[in-house]
Amino acid sequence: MEHRTPERALPRQLLRAHFAPGDKLMQSTLSRNTYVYAQAFTTREGKRKVRLVNRRNWTIEVALTGINGGQINYVDQTSGTQPPATNKITEDKPARGSFAVAVLTLP
Repeated sequence: MEHRTPERALPRQLLRAHFAPGDKLMQSTLSRNTYVYAQAFTTREGKRKVRLVNRRNWTIEVALTGINGGQINYVDQTSGTQPPATNKITEDKPARGSFAVAVLTLP
């Protein structure tokens, strides 16, 4: 199995583009959801971000309050070898595709 494929590099590229040394980890919890990993951060510039990782091969909807109007950057199985996709968040329950890695920038 080839370990240097674009599909494996894109999540690292996404995380490197949004997080840097000096960013602070914040307390974050997801109740009753063991399939999604979540971690909140505050960047050096004061922006609030959340990293989400869907560890399953199906779409999962995550309810997060106060994210409406923010931005989501993500890679998943549908994006393939394309650069990370970017969308405006229009609801407090963004659904992420299978094996997705996402960075939410809060408003």
